[in-house]
Amino acid sequence: MDVAVYLFTGFLEAGKTTLISETLQDEKFNSGEKTLILACEEGVEEYDPASFPGDVSYESIDTLSQLNPDKLAALQRKHAAERIMIEYNGMWMNDDLYRAMPENWYIYQEIMLADAGEGGDPIVELGIQKRLHIEPQLVHGFKAVIELHRADFHDLAHQLMAQDLAVQ
Repeated sequence: MDVAVYLFTGFLEAGKTTLISETLQDEKFNSGEKTLILACEEGVEEYDPASFPGDVSYESIDTLSQLNPDKLAALQRKHAAERIMIEYNGMWMNDDLYRAMPENWYIYQEIMLADAGEGGDPIVELGIQKRLHIEPQLVHGFKAVIELHRADFHDLAHQLMAQDLAVQ
């Protein structure tokens, strides 16, 4: 059985946990499917799987060494998950996740969040500028949710990976 993966990427404290939580509380999205949240970073917000309708489980992936096909497949089996939501660590390369995904998992949707905030944090602004190729004067106060659907993903993933390599 193929398993849809909803991948949430972006900067620390950009709102990934909040967006995942609000999405799972929305009956239009969550009609009881067995869902596994894989959190690859800890922010200020925390998950409360009991607050979500349906069958939602939570597991933490704390290190890149835990990110491998056997471990991920075992977690899916443990929770009998029909879909996976991954809150990915913004400091890890996406390619590490793509290589670690079991063969029957596919990226159904990727949502990248960025928030330069009101304070204009120069490190975050520089990251947004490089990641999204935005002119520096347009970054201050920038907030974005970039959504990639499955149909867009394959072509765009190769372009983004090439851009990531060029930025580094």
